[in-house]
Amino acid sequence: MNGEIQNVPVIENEKIHVKTANKYLWFVPGLYVILCASLLIMTCIGYGFYYFLLHIAPPLVAVLLFGAFLGVGIGVLLGYYSVFSGIFRSLFPRTIEEVGIVMNEAMEPELFEQIKDLCEQMHAEMPKYIILNARSAFFAADAAISLPNEKIRGTILSISLPMLYNVNIDELRSIVSHELAHFTGWDTKFSKKIAPVYQGAMTMLKRIDYGINTDRSDLASFMMVPSLIPTVIVRYYLKWFHNHMVAISRAREYRADAWAAQTCGTATYMSSLEKMHSNPIIFERVSYGDLTGRYKEGRGIINYFQVFRQYSDSLRGEVAQELQFARSKISSADDTHPTLTERLNNLPVCEGKSVSSDPAYVLLKHIEEYERVLSDELSLFHNNRSQLRNH
Repeated sequence: MNGEIQNVPVIENEKIHVKTANKYLWFVPGLYVILCASLLIMTCIGYGFYYFLLHIAPPLVAVLLFGAFLGVGIGVLLGYYSVFSGIFRSLFPRTIEEVGIVMNEAMEPELFEQIKDLCEQMHAEMPKYIILNARSAFFAADAAISLPNEKIRGTILSISLPMLYNVNIDELRSIVSHELAHFTGWDTKFSKKIAPVYQGAMTMLKRIDYGINTDRSDLASFMMVPSLIPTVIVRYYLKWFHNHMVAISRAREYRADAWAAQTCGTATYMSSLEKMHSNPIIFERVSYGDLTGRYKEGRGIINYFQVFRQYSDSLRGEVAQELQFARSKISSADDTHPTLTERLNNLPVCEGKSVSSDPAYVLLKHIEEYERVLSDELSLFHNNRSQLRNH
């Protein structure tokens, strides 16, 4: 490893974080217990209402309350559907849609060599897939991802094509180091076992809310009855755990930042962080406006990334404003990521060995070909977003 950690115990206290992650693993069986209890409660409420109408209520009252019984019955079915949807989503997380292409080591040996070198330094496994995406984000995931021409599943490192023109090779290495850190230690346990279950519970609540809110009839009030108590229980359970989720998520980011600084140097990673808190926002906003306009007007485009670079110098003022905004942002209790200032202030002080200050895009031999292919895909992606916003 290059350098030594002097002021942040993120990596030094790995055992403490592992212990914390193991403790929060109990959230998983706890949630399943609550979901099963929800099924039981809804069944009891539905049966109780049925028993009251059939055996206790006078015939005239039973007739008058038949509509209410129908609403309660529908509510029970909706509750069952919502709970089972949540369980299904926790076991089978939703496929991520990405605008990108899978990289081939034979075609891009220099990029793969850099990533392999970082994996060796960090004792991380080489990702199964390396994606070049048309948007502005770098990310690591162990998931199923749907690309325009194929679907992949496994450990995935996604690299932003447009941002390769904004960072040099040393900065790219530091960004990739941060992402690879999510494939190491207790971080992997969290992303594999806890996060999907949390999303599954959120799916349940969304299903219930959608089913009730889209029905404006009198039945909707009675449909709420069977799922009212289970919904309240799940909401409070998730609210309690959300606070811990935020703490874990922030700890993951601090840990990944520490790895990046330790592997590639603090100064290099600080520069990368500042660029990734400003340039991507401008690219997303400008490309959305450009490509949806071109698509609507029927004007084709061969290489949008090249077009964007031609006037990117004129956007430096906006980039500077975004960076200033990021630096001045105040953290809130619900933020899953630390602010830029918090991340910069908590970086360990490490000296990094420079590999190359050349622009990162020189690592790709076939970058123009990728740009042409991804220009079409990015245009279609933004157009679909525009249509969704208009509906």
